[in-house]
Amino acid sequence: MRKSFCFLTAILVFTIMIATICSYGQELRAVRGINQLWGFVDETGKTVVPFEYGAAQEFSEGLAAVKLFGYWGFIDETGKRVIPCRYIKVGKFSKGLARVYNGSEWYFIDKTNRKAIPSGYRNAGDFSDGLARVKYKGKWGFINNVGWTIISFRYDDASDFSEGLARVKIKPNWIFIDKNGKEVIKNVSTETANETDASSSKQQSVTNCAKNTAFGMDIGLGGSFYKSGKEKDITLLATALGIRVMHHFNPYFGVDFFKINWITDVLTYRANTAWKMRLQIMPGIRGNTPVFSKCMSGYAAFRLGYGMDFGESNFEGLCLETEVGLNLTRTVFVGFSYNYHKYFIEGIDSRVAMHALSFRLGFNF
Repeated sequence: MRKSFCFLTAILVFTIMIATICSYGQELRAVRGINQLWGFVDETGKTVVPFEYGAAQEFSEGLAAVKLFGYWGFIDETGKRVIPCRYIKVGKFSKGLARVYNGSEWYFIDKTNRKAIPSGYRNAGDFSDGLARVKYKGKWGFINNVGWTIISFRYDDASDFSEGLARVKIKPNWIFIDKNGKEVIKNVSTETANETDASSSKQQSVTNCAKNTAFGMDIGLGGSFYKSGKEKDITLLATALGIRVMHHFNPYFGVDFFKINWITDVLTYRANTAWKMRLQIMPGIRGNTPVFSKCMSGYAAFRLGYGMDFGESNFEGLCLETEVGLNLTRTVFVGFSYNYHKYFIEGIDSRVAMHALSFRLGFNF
């Protein structure tokens, strides 16, 4: 039992350390100081990047645009200037690329300041939904992150893609197209199009309605059974309480630095009833679908870890969990999970597999 406690504690300490390291600098915010110059502070208000820039943008993919003596460059989360301040205009990094304007043309650079997509564009937007709008020879089209033209240059004006659609203009009409260039909404008025863009921008600003780093808690109710050889015992009732710390690297992919499950089983064993309580610690990965209604989206998660039983048998061993569900809002989610726990019972030369199915209701803070 002491060995199991030490093992579980080591996993918990390690995952907390990883969470702290990986999330460092993610909460930096651009702030204007009393000297009217810009710098960056963390969530406690501590100055991380000195107030020495004429303008600044928020961090994106680990880099932030800053303006010094009238020219833009990029700094990392330690304040180091990784791309010199020599551009007239810049955008934010997305898909590893940022648009820059050198005074005569727009092009895209990578995080080493290498020109990743050839120059020649008269205007450009940031990458969104995997595509960037660019203007060439007086017309707008869309390219991907390797510079291939995905939608040809035939529009008089264009906006960024959001949730699979982009607003474009073929005089005198505005229309919406999908990522294949197919018209899906025709003859949109300017007012309606602008309103839709504003709504999409608001939607994007909350990063697919998912918080970057969040503490979550969920409760579950369901049933389970364990199987040892040919014997199978059905649980009358299974309840679960879970807590976790998760981080989203982008709107669609993230990690659970760790999740702690406390599962209580009421077992029927040869006409007898017994209570079993299990503790599990599991890191994992998670994915979100695009938002399909307000802040509602789907999610799926997979976790793998180690667990132990607090009954008389001292069960312990590897466990895994899969979960699918819906994010109803930024803070509330519902799901269905399958939990598998395989362990060795001390004193008995056999392996026991415990299976649990439960419905989950959870909250993110």
